[in-house]
Amino acid sequence: MVVLSETQITKEYFNIIGGYPSSKIIHELSEYNGEEQVCIACTQLDVNHDNVQYSEREKKYILKEWINFLSTKTKALKGLHFNSRVPQALFDAACCQEKLEELRFKWGSYSNLSALENLDKLKFLYLGQGSSVQDITVIGKLKSLVVLHIDLSFPIISTKNPWVSR
Repeated sequence: MVVLSETQITKEYFNIIGGYPSSKIIHELSEYNGEEQVCIACTQLDVNHDNVQYSEREKKYILKEWINFLSTKTKALKGLHFNSRVPQALFDAACCQEKLEELRFKWGSYSNLSALENLDKLKFLYLGQGSSVQDITVIGKLKSLVVLHIDLSFPIISTKNPWVSR
């Protein structure tokens, strides 16, 4: 059983860990060294470590490489934070991680949350700004969930959602 500390409860769990220190954020898959917890910013890329501008081709390759890794190396991660825009394909790939206990999306263009249903070990979920999301009923199927943060910018309009009153 997961037990939250008094500080985690009163100060909000994700405010304490809300993204890792900027020195721990990785952009390219080549920066990943097998850690079980990572914070990825693989979109909205400007310059690389040598202060050289990424080309559009490089940006697309980096995103594609992460999507491929997350959807094929399904036992790699226990904790995954995204610190840049998350498109639907990246969201779905992240939800392929079978051991995932903690998942944080800062914001994204994802609209379909159904892939979350694959995460039966998920305890901590942060859904940042996702302006296309309209249905969050899948969250009710996450039996291991302990902490949930949903950004108030979600325009949830599904009448199937028992958590939203009209």
